Amino acid sequence: MPPQDLKYRGEPSRLVIGADTVIREHATLHLGTEGGHMETRVGDRCLLMVGVHIAHDCIVGNNVILANNATLAGHVTVGDHVILGGLSAVHQWARIGDHAFVGGMSGVAHDLIPFGMLVGNRGRLGGLNLVGLRRAGYPREQIHALRAAYRALFSGAGSLATRTDDLEARFGGSPLVDRLVTFLRAGGDREISTPESIEADGE
Repeated sequence: MPPQDLKYRGEPSRLVIGADTVIREHATLHLGTEGGHMETRVGDRCLLMVGVHIAHDCIVGNNVILANNATLAGHVTVGDHVILGGLSAVHQWARIGDHAFVGGMSGVAHDLIPFGMLVGNRGRLGGLNLVGLRRAGYPREQIHALRAAYRALFSGAGSLATRTDDLEARFGGSPLVDRLVTFLRAGGDREISTPESIEADGE
C-alpha cells in the first residue's frame, strides 16, 4: 500500500516480503519513501497477525512475530527472533535488537537492546528475555556472560560509550555480549531504553 507520508508523491518504491512469511487479515504493510531507503522489508518466516501495521521504510528481520494489532511507525528496525505482543506500538526510528520481547499493550519510545524485555505504557527495559534465550538453545555460559554484562552496562558510571567500551574489554569474545556491543555501537535516532532497577534482569 502507499505510505502514510505527506511527502510521498508516487515515486517508485518497494515492499519486499521474505519467504514463508504469513500475513493475516487486515494487516497493512506500506511502501518505502524517499525519506528512507525507498524500501520496506520483512524477512523470512515471520508471522504478522490480524491488524498488524508496518509503516514505510521499516526493516523487519527473520522469524519475527507481531501479535494482533502490533504497530511499527516509519523507519523502525526490528532484529531477528523478536516478539511484539498484541496492541504494542513502536515509535518512529526506534530500533529493536535480536531476540527482544515487547509485552502486549506496550509503547516502545526508545531503542530496545538485543535480548531485552520491555513492558508498559512508554515501557522501560524490564530485564533480559531469558525465556527466549533458553528456548533458542543458547548455552548457559553465554547467557550468564550476557547477564553479567547487562548488570555492568546499567549499573556502571560514565557515559554509555564508556560503559560499552568496558563491556567489550571485560566480556569481549562472548557471542551474545558481542551482539549487544555491536547494537550499542551502531547508534540510532532514539535513546536506549533503560531499566528502573537492575535487580530484575529477567528472572
